[in-house]
This record gives sequence, C-alpha cells and structure tokens, in this order.
Amino acid sequence: MSRGQRRHGRTTRIASAAIVVAALLQLGISPVAGSGVSGIDVVLPTGVTVSGTVTDSSSTPLAGIGVGVCRDDPGNCGGGAQTAADGSFTIHGLTAGTYFAGAFGDSSRNLVNTFYTGGGGSPNPADAVAFEVSGATTGIDITMSEGLTAQGTIRDPDGQPVAGVNVSFNGTGSGGSADTDALGHYFVGGLASGFYNVFVRPPIDSPFTVGSLSDGSIVEDFDSGVSISGDTTDIDATLVRGRMISGNLAGRTRPGRVTAIDTMAGYAYDLAPNGDFTIPGLWPDQPTGLVFEEADSNFGGGFPIGVYDGTATLSIDQSTAAQIDLSGGDVTGLDLGVPVTPSVQGQLVGEDGGVPHGWISLCGNGGCGTTGIGASGEYALWNLPADTYTLRVTAFDYVDGYVTANGGVSTDVSNALSIVVASGNVTQDVTLPVGLTISGHVTGPLGEAVVGGSVSAFDQTVGFGRFATTDGNGDYVIRALQPGDYTLGFNGPDGGDYLFGYWSETGYTPDFESAGVVHVAAPVPSITGTSPANGATGVSRSTWITATFSGPVLDVNKRTVWLHAADSSKRVDAKVVYDAATNTITLKPSAKLRALTTFVVEINGLTGGDGTALDPTSFLFTTGRK
Repeated sequence: MSRGQRRHGRTTRIASAAIVVAALLQLGISPVAGSGVSGIDVVLPTGVTVSGTVTDSSSTPLAGIGVGVCRDDPGNCGGGAQTAADGSFTIHGLTAGTYFAGAFGDSSRNLVNTFYTGGGGSPNPADAVAFEVSGATTGIDITMSEGLTAQGTIRDPDGQPVAGVNVSFNGTGSGGSADTDALGHYFVGGLASGFYNVFVRPPIDSPFTVGSLSDGSIVEDFDSGVSISGDTTDIDATLVRGRMISGNLAGRTRPGRVTAIDTMAGYAYDLAPNGDFTIPGLWPDQPTGLVFEEADSNFGGGFPIGVYDGTATLSIDQSTAAQIDLSGGDVTGLDLGVPVTPSVQGQLVGEDGGVPHGWISLCGNGGCGTTGIGASGEYALWNLPADTYTLRVTAFDYVDGYVTANGGVSTDVSNALSIVVASGNVTQDVTLPVGLTISGHVTGPLGEAVVGGSVSAFDQTVGFGRFATTDGNGDYVIRALQPGDYTLGFNGPDGGDYLFGYWSETGYTPDFESAGVVHVAAPVPSITGTSPANGATGVSRSTWITATFSGPVLDVNKRTVWLHAADSSKRVDAKVVYDAATNTITLKPSAKLRALTTFVVEINGLTGGDGTALDPTSFLFTTGRK
C-alpha cells in the first residue's frame, strides 16, 4: 500500500467513526443525581384549649405563674402556659381526654406548687381533681397555696454581716434560694414542711468556705440541714474563714484560669494579666490539687494547660496532679511555668464554600477536648498530651461525623483518621459535605400555611436528628442529611393550637408507631470530569486516561472499565486503577495508542457506595501524531 493510500486509510477509519463520535459527544457528562426528597407535606389538625385564672388566697391575680396540664400523674404537670397580668392563662393544642392541672410555685412570692381541685387548690398532688376536655374548656381556676418561709442572717467570725452569700434550701419536691443583703439577711419562701439541706456559698472572692449549714455553723457535711414545719426566722450561721493558695503562672500566650480540685469550693478563678492567681476559702483539712485551663472554652483550648504536680512546671498528664496540704496554713508564692505542648488545628469548609457552624471534638486515650468553630471556619485544640486522637465535627448546616483520611467525614468511627500527636503541631483541614435534604409544605385544616412550625427528621439507624422551621409560606427544608431512613415529626409554633404529629404515607398521624419512613438515598455518583476531556483531539499517544466521579464507586476492574478504538470492539490492553480518596479511575495503556485514532472509554457495571447500579456511560478522545 502506498503512503497516500495509508493516509487515505486512516482518514477512512476516522470518517467511519464519525457517527460514533457525534453520538457520544451528545451524551456529555451525566449530571449529579437529585439532592434529596421533596413533597413530604403534612396537614396539621388543631386541638382544643384549657383556660382559667390563678390567684392567691386573697383572690389577687398572680402574673407570671407557670401552669401545666398532664394526663396521669398530677405531680408531673409540665409547662404549658404562663399567666398574664390578670392571672389568666390558656393552654393550646390539647387533644380530648382527661387531665389534671397544676401551677408552679414561686419562692420569691412564698407560693408552693398547687394543684387544681375543682374549687381552689391544694399543694398535695393526692388532692388533685381530674377534668374532662372535649372542646374549649374554661374555668380551670387555681388558688395558689402559700408556703413556709425561712430567713436568717449570715455573719463572719467577727460577727459582721456578709452580703452576697447564696443560701439554698433543697428538699424533696420543694426548695428555694436567696442571696443575703447588705445586712447579711436572707429570705426564702415557698417551702413545704420537711427536711432541707441548706447549702451556703459565699461570694467567689471572699475568704470564707463553702459548706452546709448545721446548728448555726458552716460544715463540710453535705447531709446537714434543718427541719421546717412552720415559718422560721432564725436560721443564722457564722461563716468559716478558710485557707488560701496564691502564686503566678508564667509563660502563657492566652488568658487562663485556675481551679482547686478535690474541694467543695469548685470555683474557677481567672488569672491576672501577669499570671497572678489567688484561691481563697479552702477548707484546711481538704488537700487540694490545681488545674489550669484556657479561659475561653468556646474557641481554642479543649484540654487543660496542665496540672500542678509538685514541680515548677505544670504537667500535661492529669494523673500526676499533686495534693497541696493546707493544714499548716496558707500556701503562697507558688510560682509555676507552662509546659510546651503541641496542638491540632486547621480549617473547616463546606463543599459549597460555606463556613460551618458548630464545634469539633478531639478524643484520645486520656479523654476528649472540645472547641467551637471560629467565624471563618478555623479551629484549634491546644495543650495536647502525646497520644493518638480522632476528630469529630458537629455541624449545624453540613453533614458531620468523624474526620477521615481524605479530609471528609464519616458517621462510622472505624473510618476515622488516626491523628498522632507527638512533639509537633498537626494541621488537619476538613471539607464537610452539603448532604441531602427533605422538604415539603405544612398547612392547617383550612389550608392555611403553618408559619414558624418545627419539623424534625430522626434517623432510625444512627439516632441522629436534624431540624427545620417552616417559613412564611409553610415550606421547610431539612438539610445536611446522610442517606438513610427518617421519621418526620411536625409541630406548630409555640403557643398555637396545632397538634404535634408525624408524617405517614396516608397523611398526618399522632401515633409514632404509625409514622411513615422517608427514605433518603445517596445521589448516584456521576462523572464530574475526564482527562482527556470528552471529544478532545490531538491527545498524546502515551496519555493515561482518568474519570473522576462525584462519589465513591465500586466494582472497578477491567470488565467494567475498558478502552477501544471507535471503529473496533477490541479492547486495548490497559491497567485499571481506582483512587478511593479522590474517586478517580485511571486507565494506563500498556503501549502507545495508535496515532490519529478516536478511542472510546466504556464504563459499564459500576455501583455506587451504597450498591446502587450506575448507568453505563462513555467518553472519547482522538490521538495526535505523537
């Protein structure tokens, strides 16, 4: 065959593939599958109301009193409404049935929990009277019972009154607290007859100890207290002046605080700008340890700066905390240094470029630390002991989970990246998926849009919930969902007449057992790009061919991915490789491809990560002379 004939032959082969080329070019790259489930609509029915008035024993209306109704246990009538200025209340969104009602006590006004009795009220749940609700029910009037009062004076060891001391009475089914005034006097009302533990907590910067009141003194016994059987005016106490620890923590780069552990005080004291600290009010016979932490727990930190271990430098190992003996007097001049420790930090971003909101947790063998996500998506966890950690992101607006090796997330902890922290800082950036959605429309019985209602999607597999609020049209979109089966709950706005319930295939149902299941499937992965591009010409004969997918694909091998010339069905010998980190398939021909020839990449038989079969697809390119 002459040179000209050979050239003509090549032209013929290319021309004979023209129909194939045109057909494949029309296919293009498959679009990404839908992003969720829509049309989950619900019509919420309306309930009935219960209303009445709350007064005191003098028939004076009581404003700001909480009133609740309940079906079974009168002592468990939770929140429902709050009384207005005229003492009236209305509880909305009830179904027909038998109810009890109760008003919540208010110690500042010496009122105890009081139950509806059909004519007045009683502090005894056993006296509660049930009432039937079949429509709008009125006249559920409650006269609140007055409680017992306790008052007294708190003084220092010199007999002087102390202001700002919190005195708390804690008893079965009743209690209250108050702070002492400038004369050291306190008044607690709304108490029922019985025994009360009385806990006394002086101001944080005072030299006095925290403890329980017993026979006029403050003691270390949590079980001490008083019996109340009538109004009591002389529950006085003399405070105990405690011991003090003071010193300085040098070497900080961020604000810090110190807490005395293994003691009743439980206060956290901010370090002064120069690192000075003072911890007063410690019991002499309670040896205590010291833990130093970051002052801002919302962003940065997560792990303590360190604990005092008896040396001049804090220890990052919390198990080495040393006890400070206060029996001999105050401990002063405790000057300490900050250990040099590594951090884990990085940047979080949504796959759509948005900034996630939420927090991130780092967990190792020694415990967990948590920090908020910054305004630009940044995070940092400092003061880390050497260990192997996992990171977990909790985000409000993106799919969250354990950070994986490719910088994404997974709900399965077995997929979590192991982050080894030794002597140096670790940077770990994370990209969070947008996730899937469930959307729909919520209306009332007359077709009106339910505005400001709440919708919840509960994942039946992992027990995870996402929430949304209906907009001005009654529409909602629940975002950042993982593939799975969800139960949807619906409620109207607070204080409204709409009944809570669930979506089912036949419409609204009040019964959780009858709720339907909304199946949210993962989008079927599709090709997001190829190299060479579909229809490319002049491609190098030594090229490797790649196809990148929008998600994980399975069953990648020579039987499901292959290459052939457009004018032949014979497969070109090539190695097939799949990179799970980038969801990319690479074809590596064993020899140079034929020049000036159109080749077709066939992909047929792949499945998505959840086993869903992918539609067959193809793309083509034409080689150059070299």
